[in-house]
Amino acid sequence: MLNNTLTLGKRNKSLAFFDIDGTLTEGFTIFSFAEFLTKKGCFHPSCLDLMQHDRATYQGSRKGEQDYHEFAVKWVDHYAQGLKDQRADYIRSLSPSFLESALQNQIADYRIHGFATLLVEMINPFATTIAISGSPLESLLSLTAYLGFQEVNSTRIGIEQGCYNGQVDLNLAISESKRQLVSSYLVDEINGATSFAFGDSVQDVPILEVVGNAFVMGGNPELQNIGRQRGWFVSSGGDDIVSVVKDRIALLFGG
Repeated sequence: MLNNTLTLGKRNKSLAFFDIDGTLTEGFTIFSFAEFLTKKGCFHPSCLDLMQHDRATYQGSRKGEQDYHEFAVKWVDHYAQGLKDQRADYIRSLSPSFLESALQNQIADYRIHGFATLLVEMINPFATTIAISGSPLESLLSLTAYLGFQEVNSTRIGIEQGCYNGQVDLNLAISESKRQLVSSYLVDEINGATSFAFGDSVQDVPILEVVGNAFVMGGNPELQNIGRQRGWFVSSGGDDIVSVVKDRIALLFGG
């Protein structure tokens, strides 16, 4: 297993892969966390400006695969530079406060979907729930614990002598990185037919295409078309996903 994985307990033979941003949250955790840190005085404002520019440039592009790849690399690089020289333990200690602010709807353009906790909680007894996110670990620590994930895989920023060094160790916003990570899970004892995956963009295809129960979330037309072509469930809104997954669990595992 790649060393960017936080694992709690024994792994089930069935797995459930979850993207976070756009799937279980509305908005980008990495950007909202950078804004949050900037207000706390521990993120370089110029790097937040660069991240805003990166997003605007991508939104104004053709939004093809190459456009997204360039955006994802620059965005995460600028985030890493924004944290340079900050103590990692201090930044991570702010994760609970970030989560609390999100739960109280105090963070602009960012919220946790109401069904998120219930969905993860419902699957936990039957499959190992695994978060795979392009957002960085420090922004996800409290969020993924709150949601009840058993394992967390995330973008990782380099740390030297307890401080962020401004470099990216692993960028999981890129589909190639997700594909490599997911392939490390696909060992003989894993039951793909009873495994799940949830995603909201074409970058999540690597986690959707390897399981027997794939669910397309959000409103991305390209992914929705891919989902319909491949026979995946395409969510019409979000809250419907709970009842659909509940029925699928009953079909696969009984009860």
